[in-house]
Amino acid sequence: MTNYWPGYGGAAQYIKWIHGSDTTWGHTIDEFYNNYLPRMLLKRFMCELVRRTNTYSGLRYRDDPTIMAWSLINEARCPECSMNEPKDQVLYDWISDMSSFVKSIDRNHLVSAGTEGFFGNSAPEYLIYNPGGWPNCEGTDFMR
Repeated sequence: MTNYWPGYGGAAQYIKWIHGSDTTWGHTIDEFYNNYLPRMLLKRFMCELVRRTNTYSGLRYRDDPTIMAWSLINEARCPECSMNEPKDQVLYDWISDMSSFVKSIDRNHLVSAGTEGFFGNSAPEYLIYNPGGWPNCEGTDFMR
């Protein structure tokens, strides 16, 4: 549905849109996950995409059996998110909200968080298997 990386528009583009700016200067990526407006813009896009009719098959995407799943965001992460709670909690709350929304408009398909990550503090016994060691790894605690 979107991408973390700004080279493809992604989360940074939503921040630019809500501020009417050509840059994200003075803003952080956590606004994408915490601010109401980017969520609403993305949900609007999701509605359009899921309800779109395939011009070849004549099926709406939500009814198309050749679609396996919707991926919410490619390689999600939130390095600047609130330090008052576990860093990934903001991301997990966003995933919960967005996946519930997608399932409300399409009950026929799987939903993927689109995350990538490593073993984190939720599975300390596996930290030794991370390349480079935790917490220096980028991504999310995928066991959580």
